[in-house]
Amino acid sequence: MIKYFVFYLVIINVLSAIIFYEDLRRARKKKHRRIKETTLHILEIIGGVIGVLLIMLGEGHKSNKKSYFIWTYIIFFLWLIVGYILIIGIF
Repeated sequence: MIKYFVFYLVIINVLSAIIFYEDLRRARKKKHRRIKETTLHILEIIGGVIGVLLIMLGEGHKSNKKSYFIWTYIIFFLWLIVGYILIIGIF
C-alpha cells in the first residue's frame, strides 16, 4: 500500500511541477491564458506541493506574491503533518 502512495506522490509532484513551470513559461511570454492559482493550489492539496515548491524556489516564480506563497507553505506544512502521521502509523 505504501509503495502505491509513494508512486502517486511522485507522479502528482512531477505533474504539478510541469504545470507550474508551464505557468512560468506563459508568464515570461506575457500570454493572457495563464493557469489559475486555484488550479495550482488544488494540485498542491492533492499532493503536488513539493514539485511546486521546487519550481517556486528554483525559478522564483510566484515567490513575490505573498498570498500564494503563504498558502503554498500552509499546504506544505499540512502535508508534513500528514506524512508524520502516516509514518507514526506504520511503525
